[in-house]
Amino acid sequence: MTAVLAYLIKSHQWTLRHAYDYVMERRSGICPNIGFVAELMRIEEGVFGIKRNSGAVSEFYLRNKEEMFDTESVEQPPRTAFF
Repeated sequence: MTAVLAYLIKSHQWTLRHAYDYVMERRSGICPNIGFVAELMRIEEGVFGIKRNSGAVSEFYLRNKEEMFDTESVEQPPRTAFF
């Protein structure tokens, strides 16, 4: 999946966010490793000549984790004395 995102960034000159949203629409549940996200950001820098701040990685990563670990619809086990 990381290779697909890199391809879209380089060949179509899309931003990482645009490429990510495009792939998510077609294959939900993707969760790129934060190291790969950082590498994709470097590719994006090379294409656009822009550098994001380090918070962009965290924002991207956290946004994806929130989608992946949406626990509101999951029934929680009863609390015990051990927890």
